[in-house]
Amino acid sequence: MITEQGAVELVEALLVKERQGGTEVAVDGVQEHALGWLVHCDTVECIRTRDPRKKLVGGGPYLVDKDDGSVYLLPLQAVADGWEKHFLWQYRGVRPPDLPDPLAPAVRAVLRADGPTAAVRHLRRQAPVLGIGQATAYVRAMADGGDPPQALVDLTWNPAPADPFPVPRLSGPAG
Repeated sequence: MITEQGAVELVEALLVKERQGGTEVAVDGVQEHALGWLVHCDTVECIRTRDPRKKLVGGGPYLVDKDDGSVYLLPLQAVADGWEKHFLWQYRGVRPPDLPDPLAPAVRAVLRADGPTAAVRHLRRQAPVLGIGQATAYVRAMADGGDPPQALVDLTWNPAPADPFPVPRLSGPAG
């Protein structure tokens, strides 16, 4: 388990390695979060003077994973857009619940037009990870007027969707 002080030390070590252009950057605050520690940084000059003209431009806070000490840079746009769902999808494979099943409309259309066998075949071509039993259960749920089980829908997803705000891992896990 990474402590707040441990998170600060990991980010400070990263800042030393990444120092560019003579601008000195330092930690300017830490917030606890369910996924880790949010470590905010700014230029040393801005921290010292609180002059907004000296602020660091472009980067969001760092996330230090409480469990393994991995350090991620949260893009500013992602912070404003609910970075948690991006992070959970990218690194933990948790599909955001607001993303619809991309295969369902086509499978439903084939089911209506050509029947369950054709729908299972179509589904298996689109999601070869599903076994015959899983594909049959997926289609049977649709034939019964419902939605496929979430566990099967999750299997049909690619490992990572096109993400407009990827959360890059900068280091870790900490050893």
